[in-house]
Amino acid sequence: MKIARAAADIVRAGARWTFAPGAAPWIVVAAGVLASLLVCILVHDSVDSVARLRFEREANDANAIIRGRLRSYSDVLYSMRALFASDQPVDRMRFHRFVTALDLKQRYRGFLSLNYAAYVLPADKAHFEETVRRDKTLDPRGYPNFAIRPPGKRSEYFVLTYLEPMAGYEFAFGLDLGANPMARDPGKVADAVHLHRDTGNLSASAQPLRVRRRGNAIYLAMRLAVYRNGMPVGSVAERRAAYAGSVGAAFDVEYLMREALSEDMLRYVRVRLYDAGRGQAV
Repeated sequence: MKIARAAADIVRAGARWTFAPGAAPWIVVAAGVLASLLVCILVHDSVDSVARLRFEREANDANAIIRGRLRSYSDVLYSMRALFASDQPVDRMRFHRFVTALDLKQRYRGFLSLNYAAYVLPADKAHFEETVRRDKTLDPRGYPNFAIRPPGKRSEYFVLTYLEPMAGYEFAFGLDLGANPMARDPGKVADAVHLHRDTGNLSASAQPLRVRRRGNAIYLAMRLAVYRNGMPVGSVAERRAAYAGSVGAAFDVEYLMREALSEDMLRYVRVRLYDAGRGQAV
């Protein structure tokens, strides 16, 4: 409005000035061009301001939806932790029934899989592998070829033991998260595993997962430590002593974005993932 009033003042001022004969038409033309230019600038600024406000509003709405969705996903992991921290032991069948009851395909469609990784010390490795091989609670054939992967002696193992669904994720069965050969940076993944153990906080995967599914899709994981029931967890040393394993979930980032953003916004918005360093997932 200030620009429009300024243009009008210039035109009125030009009308009061006295010029040589024949100059008046050119003054009017010049004033009109100037006024048109100022009006165009005003309209452009107004349109830009409206577009910016719209984007900020939609971005804030999307942020709230994404946070809410991630929080609902994290609630699933906390319920899984409560399952494993209960007084009753959790076998493969009980875990299967628990995940089936969650009805992931309808209620949490962004989830790809849920899992439990057991913490195994070198002294217990052989007994642990034999126990899994003889586990027939879900599959009557058991798992005679089960072994912790990759092979080799290490100071500790974080072994993916229960997976739901198992079909399509056999490659992860028995995988040591602390020495994942499929990761781009196994050391970074190992640091993330130690972080969730030592803090007790929900943590995100250190990098995108390599899942053989749709091209260009991005998958991330969340993990939450499970501590033995009744043991103190007030310090890092106590949490390490009480650590029994962790529950985890892999989810589809693209699906999460499509749920959060409108179809119109998806046409002109591009989402990028950045490594923000250590911290909680939610």
